[in-house]
Amino acid sequence: MVWKDVCIKGFQNFTTRGRSEANYAFGKMSPDWMTVAEGPKWKRIRNTIVPFFSGVRLKETCLILQDTYEHYDEKFITTEEVEAKDFSAGYTLRSILGSGYSLNAKENNDLVEEVYRHSNILFATDFFGSLATLIIPRWLRFKLNMTSYPSSTDKFFRDIIAQLMESGNKGRTNLVSLMASHVIDDSEMNTATKGFTKDEIVAQALLFQLAGQDTTATVMSFLLFALSKTPSVQNDIYNLVKDNDLSYDELKKIKFIDACIKETQRFFTFLMLMREADQDCEVAGVKIEKGNLLMFLPFAVHKNSEYYEDPNTFNPHRFDGNESNTLQDDYWFGFGIGPRSCPAVRWAFVAIKVFIANVIKNYEILPGEGTPEIDEIEMKFVGTQVKTTKPMNIRFKKRA
Repeated sequence: MVWKDVCIKGFQNFTTRGRSEANYAFGKMSPDWMTVAEGPKWKRIRNTIVPFFSGVRLKETCLILQDTYEHYDEKFITTEEVEAKDFSAGYTLRSILGSGYSLNAKENNDLVEEVYRHSNILFATDFFGSLATLIIPRWLRFKLNMTSYPSSTDKFFRDIIAQLMESGNKGRTNLVSLMASHVIDDSEMNTATKGFTKDEIVAQALLFQLAGQDTTATVMSFLLFALSKTPSVQNDIYNLVKDNDLSYDELKKIKFIDACIKETQRFFTFLMLMREADQDCEVAGVKIEKGNLLMFLPFAVHKNSEYYEDPNTFNPHRFDGNESNTLQDDYWFGFGIGPRSCPAVRWAFVAIKVFIANVIKNYEILPGEGTPEIDEIEMKFVGTQVKTTKPMNIRFKKRA
């Protein structure tokens, strides 16, 4: 399989997702993002951050996510129609603020709304507008801290993260406080094997917000919409959760929701994978020159009848017995593939599972009036967000 030859077996030849100048559109923090960093620096950052999403940490996080769901249920779940993506974005934002920043949405409503406003500014960043910024030499952009989004938004997030770093690990554990407990000096940047500089902590915290919120919301919105159209799948989940206390340990046993998430990402594939050759090499008998960019379209695999029976049907049971999200599937690329895949995949699964399990335990998910069928959904990018050409309206009916 070519994708495994490039992204896993041949990783030493394709260690980045590409070295485009567009990687630096978000200003001087961009080189510190794990998605952009290279070599020993990337390895140090990844090796330090991956344990933050271990089972022990996720068990703590699950309590925060449960609180987030209860607040969201109380405030936002009604019998009126809602658009699935907008609805999901509100939950994932509060989940990230809770587990990433220890910001309780119920106690900090005004601040959460302000974060939501600034997040939408980030997501609305126009790609072509960003390209105009890139005309200016990188050294000058970094010196002036020029970004493709307003400086007020940049300052807003920097101030919040700085405050969390200064407060230390008080109260519930969060991603920022965990990173702050592994600070290294800037002089150790090229020699240390673990830890983050202070600038790298700011970068990873904002990356978690930027990359985690929309991708998780997108997957959850597609799953909610698909469930509204497949009551039999909803019923399968309900039978598993109706008498369950939905603790972290019990949720781990409900593998079928994992299968639903995987099937959602297979059926509604919106990502593409890119890798740049670090040196001249050969893949599947084809010579690749240094600097060449290889692009993979997971959609072509996810909807291929050679790999999936009846690929245009939403059927989570196709993953029965293979529900794991360990990213080792030969033909599933929900969160990437290889060492450059998303390190927070387990957090995303838990965040979605907590919501889906709770909502189906308490509600039926119904389609809105005149909504398209599952196979009629078409995706598009608006700024950096994934949207659909037609709204995916759903509504909730309280169970008796």
